[in-house]
Amino acid sequence: MDDVRTYKTVSRPGIAAVIICKRKVLLLRRRNVFFISNPGVWSILFGGIKRGEEPVETAYREIQEEVGLGRGHLKLRARGKVVLFDARRRQKWENWLFVFASDYDGVRKNYESSAVRWSGLNSMLNKKDYTNVFVNEPRFLRILKRFING
Repeated sequence: MDDVRTYKTVSRPGIAAVIICKRKVLLLRRRNVFFISNPGVWSILFGGIKRGEEPVETAYREIQEEVGLGRGHLKLRARGKVVLFDARRRQKWENWLFVFASDYDGVRKNYESSAVRWSGLNSMLNKKDYTNVFVNEPRFLRILKRFING
């Protein structure tokens, strides 16, 4: 494993949001624009917390902005702190992680993403439609597996 002690901590507080519908995870392909981290990769939703905003409110706002799902289609299943190590940029992100269940898979993409898709866990494990940019990916995928498999 990469020596994560050399990674620079990104100080901007943020969220990571996972949306699961029908045992599949929503992934977004990041558009190649200057303000998007890791352009071109398939990933879950990420966003920055605005001053005075609670992390869970950021998650709901980002989901609405990026894929058009409102609170009525989301059920918060879990939340907690997670540290994500970006191997490409050698950065450490300390984010809030939120896992949501959804009863609706009719999402849309916004300008931050070039495509969206629902992916099964096996496809993600085989890197079929998921791009690993995190050093601690196995831990993250174990968390997803727990929620997908009940």
